[in-house]
Amino acid sequence: MMSPTGSSLKSNHSDDCATVQALQETQTSSNTSPTALPISALKQPSVEGLCSKEQKRVWFADGILPNGEVADTTKLSSGSKRCPEDFSPLLPDMPLMVNTVDYGHSTTVEKPNEIGDITRNEIIQNPISQDPSVEKLPINTGTEGLPTSGSVILEDDVFAEIEQPSSPIGRVLVNNNLPVASISDYKLLCGIDKYVSNKISLLPNDEDSLPPLLVTSGETGSVPTVEEHPSHEQIILLLEGEGFRPVTFVLNANLLVTVKLVFYPSDKCWYFSTNGLHGLGQAEIVILLLCLPNEDTIPRDIFKLLITIYKDALKGKYIENLDNITFTESFLSSKDHGGFLFITPTFQKLDDLPLPSNPFLCGILIQKLEIPWAKVFPMRLMLRLGAEYKAYPAPLTSIRGRKPLFGEIGHTIMNLLVDLRNYQYTLHNIDQLLIHMEMGKSCIKIPRKKYSDVMKVINSSNEHVISIGASFSTEADSHLVCVQNDGVYQTQANCAAGHPRKVTGASFVVFNGALKTSSGFLAKSSIVEDGLMVQITPETMNGLRLALREQKDFKITCGKVDAVDLREYVDICWVDSEEKENKGVISSVDGRSLQGFLSEKVKLETDFETDEKIVKCTEVFYFLKDQDLSISATRYQFAKEIAMACCAALCPHLKTLKGNGMNKIGLRVSIDTDMVEFQAGSEGHLLPQHYLNDLDSALIPVIHGSWSENILEHFLRNNQITTKDGAEITWYHAANHKAQMNEALKSTAHMIEADVFLPDDGSEHGQPIMAHPPETSSDNTLQEWLAEVVKSDKGIKLDFKSLAAVEPSMMLLESVKRHLKRPVWINADILPGPNGNGRVMDAKLFIDTVTSFFPDVTFSLGWTTGWHPQKVNEGYSWTMVKEMEFICHELNQPVTFPVRAALVRQSCSQLLWLLKKSGRYSLTIWTGKDDNYSIEDLLCIRDHFDKSQVFYDILEPQNYKFKQAIGIKVNL
Repeated sequence: MMSPTGSSLKSNHSDDCATVQALQETQTSSNTSPTALPISALKQPSVEGLCSKEQKRVWFADGILPNGEVADTTKLSSGSKRCPEDFSPLLPDMPLMVNTVDYGHSTTVEKPNEIGDITRNEIIQNPISQDPSVEKLPINTGTEGLPTSGSVILEDDVFAEIEQPSSPIGRVLVNNNLPVASISDYKLLCGIDKYVSNKISLLPNDEDSLPPLLVTSGETGSVPTVEEHPSHEQIILLLEGEGFRPVTFVLNANLLVTVKLVFYPSDKCWYFSTNGLHGLGQAEIVILLLCLPNEDTIPRDIFKLLITIYKDALKGKYIENLDNITFTESFLSSKDHGGFLFITPTFQKLDDLPLPSNPFLCGILIQKLEIPWAKVFPMRLMLRLGAEYKAYPAPLTSIRGRKPLFGEIGHTIMNLLVDLRNYQYTLHNIDQLLIHMEMGKSCIKIPRKKYSDVMKVINSSNEHVISIGASFSTEADSHLVCVQNDGVYQTQANCAAGHPRKVTGASFVVFNGALKTSSGFLAKSSIVEDGLMVQITPETMNGLRLALREQKDFKITCGKVDAVDLREYVDICWVDSEEKENKGVISSVDGRSLQGFLSEKVKLETDFETDEKIVKCTEVFYFLKDQDLSISATRYQFAKEIAMACCAALCPHLKTLKGNGMNKIGLRVSIDTDMVEFQAGSEGHLLPQHYLNDLDSALIPVIHGSWSENILEHFLRNNQITTKDGAEITWYHAANHKAQMNEALKSTAHMIEADVFLPDDGSEHGQPIMAHPPETSSDNTLQEWLAEVVKSDKGIKLDFKSLAAVEPSMMLLESVKRHLKRPVWINADILPGPNGNGRVMDAKLFIDTVTSFFPDVTFSLGWTTGWHPQKVNEGYSWTMVKEMEFICHELNQPVTFPVRAALVRQSCSQLLWLLKKSGRYSLTIWTGKDDNYSIEDLLCIRDHFDKSQVFYDILEPQNYKFKQAIGIKVNL
């Protein structure tokens, strides 16, 4: 059995990131908090501390102590040393993906799609990678086609199936129409399903036989063949022949594994590399396994491992950097082999290896006794491996039967910060937070975009201690390493080859706020194992917490109060970190680099398959043009809807697309305020026009059918209005009863407004009805109302007077959402307004309930108001509009503010200020039945406000007179 685990351990705070699903089969559901840090454990290393001074000395890998003395490095030996490796920065490059929508700003969305096959009862899925940064999509794709140089556009009927002649010696021709560039080319998978069975594993059950072999001549454009029953003798002859050429095995119709004998750097190794995991959204895997003396058979257990990873990816369980898979039985002929730790290569030299497309991970074999560290603090294990085998930051070679680098858990500070027994919690780790140590100073660099993660750490920490895990720093030239000798944990440092040691990285920092002022120290900083300990006074701790909450830099001065010349400093700095995600990844649309763009995995609830082929969206990339680097629920939901529409459009063509080598497709969607467009391509070439036509038909309704789409753009696109003027939009008010509803549906109104009420007397079986209090009964339920309205092209505005009606109404709306490709506004009064004495809705509960169902809705958020004809009626005050802005400024959705016509003229300054706060804001002017106001009041509003930001839901006869005054024709 193999047990996949990732960063599934729980920190003291919950992880809100909804990106890649971690591998959590071994994780339990309990969320135990770490033990509080005893003060005694956080003192400067001493006899009464964690260990003695001798035990806590800091030794660097080059044998130099921090004070410049030569260390006795023989005390640090713990196993044989390997030959040093050369290092150079790795610049991966990978396939395409998709961008997403950013409302109110310009954004782009790109999605890669890959086409796969179905195995028996399990779907071998192929991805549609998406970049969700949506700008608005231009629709003029009709003039675009495939570039003429180096490409041929073939129509569907050209791809007639050709029966292949039988081949000798058990070999069959895979595809003679699809030359491939290399064995890592994803197109190599296009024809394999025709010549192998559809089992999820083609690895024979006996312990000796090998899976089918994909045979190529090694020349670009050569025609591959499949040999169903290769022998070990044949394979060794191929591997050890001239040039040590690689061989490629077929583990299933969607997964290939390349095997090669390599010398890395000077040791003979088995090299394994996958091709096909990208189709499931999983990074490809590379394993370098040191050959045993006179070994003449391929280690088959590696194939079993890769099939396990494939099966987990089918279930949405992905392996990422510093994740692990552990074994529960013997592996590679030893029960001491505990599993694999997976890392993203950084400084390691990878020249001359047939690498897969990016992203990929390298797996390192670990021992049973190293499993606790792989699970709770993998960076410690990674760096310890690097120090042992003189590689930086870690070796890529797996060594069978080596000595474990950690033994039974001893007295380590990690006993206080992580759960090394049950793996229920681990150190708070903040991605891209770096700890750099130099002579006389240390710097903790916190990315600004990780503010929310820092707040989770602060809010879950006790008042005396803050502990944070860091990321490996490629900016540092060395890193602290924790070494266990005879049960004692000591500090070493490992350096990058060829770099002078100036900046040393650390793996964690602990701030202990229990230093007494009577100690004579301002603060103390010291190295503890592979981390940094900073002891500070309670007053300094309070200042640090405040600075972190306010996102301000903070400096801690360390040293004795009276020793001014011997000061050291710890700086906590907020930085705009460079985006390093998706290194080497490129778009299939046009080869554009996706490096540095935020992305997240996408899982669709529906599979799209035909002819035993399936299309799947795997990842969405966000190209955001503003400074907002967060991935909102609105953007993600929009990206999913785009992905589903794309899958549905491509589904009828899957067999043809795959037959033509287009099994990885990128879709880029751009949304801007003035233009909407999309592009779709494969391997850097746009898809042929007939595919674009189908995509156009499927995508445009989704792109323009969003509930949060500006209603002027919606009705302009449908030729129902002529200009972007809110006064052109017509309304039917209070379409509650069936008679009014039917009248509204037959009318020329663009938008229908109705009121939703939930009876509390048990009538209507708890169903929402269409009524406006004080009326509490109706001949129309919301379910019946929606069933009729979805048959029309009318926009919808639903007004809620009680929170109880919201959730059941959202559930009914969700059931018909696919039929509501039109503006949908959800209205509630959430604040008291002028003369308002009605009950207000709880703003947070209302907004949270609605967005939990529909993150892309348009909100209509208003004030309770009143009108007294015999009194002077005050307008909307500055306090009222500022309180509304405070609630709305963090929303991503468009918001319209319903304001009473009789109160607007005296509130022009306040409402103008409010509209200028965001391009997402608008006003909807409404009138009470007995309100007293003049046409001049409405004309004043029109003169002072942007015509595209004000809508008029007013009653007759004022509506007719107003439209006549401004030159808009009214249909009576």
